[in-house]
Amino acid sequence: MKKLSKKLIVALACVFLVACVAVGSTVAYLLTKAPPLENPFTPVYLTCETEGSVKTGVTVKNTGDTDGYIRATLVCNWVSETDDAVHATAPKEGVDYTATWNTDTWFQGADGFYYYKTQVRAGEATDALVSNFVRVSEPPQGYKLTVQVLASAVQSQPAQAVQSVWSVTVLPDGTLSA
Repeated sequence: MKKLSKKLIVALACVFLVACVAVGSTVAYLLTKAPPLENPFTPVYLTCETEGSVKTGVTVKNTGDTDGYIRATLVCNWVSETDDAVHATAPKEGVDYTATWNTDTWFQGADGFYYYKTQVRAGEATDALVSNFVRVSEPPQGYKLTVQVLASAVQSQPAQAVQSVWSVTVLPDGTLSA
């Protein structure tokens, strides 16, 4: 019985040695012969900026290098003429100012932002969000009305990118819907 177990031990040792040589050779081959993997991912650059006068026409330009969807909103405040302090009471649309919103190419989402219905190509601008903005009441003493346009953009491809970031739907023709 002892001779059988010595033969078994020798056989197992040989199998183990052959396996180690095979694995070692394979790893060495893969490390020296496998071509390097290249990352084909190309990052894109997408930003936006507003153009035009707040009083007569507000557009948003895609200043990036890829097509994107754009949303914007207006933030109105009474601001001190001397130290830029913001008044505690914000101006109200229809009471302190009126705005003529372009609802042909923009729609208002549930979050208050206006969404441009179609994607904007790199280097191009949206249609006007507001065609007319008029202050209709006098500001508090020592204050003036300021209007800031806040805009943001999301790449248009893949469609899931904009749908996951904003609460909108990309329709089959590429237009946005609430």
